[in-house]
Amino acid sequence: MPKKIYVVRTHGINVTNLFISMMVLNEHDRAYKICDYELSRDGKFFILTPGEMVNHYEETLGTEFRNIDWRENIDLLAESVEDSGDQLVIFGNHDVDSLRAIKERFGDDVMAIGINYSNQDYYYLLRNMAEYHVWCLRNGLLIPMEHDDLTVSDIELTDHYTREFERMGLIPRNSEESFDYDIDFRDFMDRAKMMEHLKAIGLEPTAATMDHYDHWRSAN
Repeated sequence: MPKKIYVVRTHGINVTNLFISMMVLNEHDRAYKICDYELSRDGKFFILTPGEMVNHYEETLGTEFRNIDWRENIDLLAESVEDSGDQLVIFGNHDVDSLRAIKERFGDDVMAIGINYSNQDYYYLLRNMAEYHVWCLRNGLLIPMEHDDLTVSDIELTDHYTREFERMGLIPRNSEESFDYDIDFRDFMDRAKMMEHLKAIGLEPTAATMDHYDHWRSAN
């Protein structure tokens, strides 16, 4: 049976949106509209369109929705959960402590889901961050900085940002946190495993969800 709230530990890495995008699409008619997830034309990247809830929090708290410290704003989240009525509340957050605070407040009504990865996956994920950054620059979603040389190839620019993001330490080299339900990043590449993960958290995969996954997998 589905939970009322699903909160997913994301990492600021575009590819980690796969599972949450599958959940939202799968429960389209009964998901509280926090974010919509679309794939880029080539199927490689997730494009997030914020809903009213996200815009409200970013206006009032002045920070990106997934970076909100819910330990300090848990009462605001409780108001949104109440406003959602019978709909499922599905969203992501980057912070481990926030997920634990949400679990402590809402108890059995929430399923906290971790997306974990090993040292072996670090460079793949780091490069995904760099590729997405370059894609955003090329498509006008980011304003180029003085050091962004857009005359070079995408590969060269991606190589540059991969090195820069590693130097900056934007993501840890591994993530092995334990929540109510945990998914290894390597499972993302296995269609059968991803559908089983949906079933395991109480959601029955739809044809639209399977097509969405296939589109993404064809480009990744």
